[in-house]
Amino acid sequence: MANISTPFIDERRPRDMAVPGTERRKPSHKLLGYAIAAVIVAAMVFPFARDIYNRHQVIERLWPILSEQDRIAYRNWDGDAISFNRAIYDRCLLTNGSRAAVCAPLRPPR
Repeated sequence: MANISTPFIDERRPRDMAVPGTERRKPSHKLLGYAIAAVIVAAMVFPFARDIYNRHQVIERLWPILSEQDRIAYRNWDGDAISFNRAIYDRCLLTNGSRAAVCAPLRPPR
């Protein structure tokens, strides 16, 4: 009786003869790839998240104080929320003088 497994012995290749890209990655390399991808995504999302937070912070503080004209101007503002806050504050200082207590609630965050 012949040995049936003999033709299949050569099916296994040594590691140095393996086709590149077919070997499995180590779990640590896979984890490192996920970590790098997460850092790249976080770096791309951070500026948008910070802008959204600043808009929320400025609007929560200024919305009760702003006139309807200022609210429309804010909706059409192309810059960030803090620059809008500075513009409103500077306009108040020009209108009321530099020592006006009226402008205190409009002071932009530092």
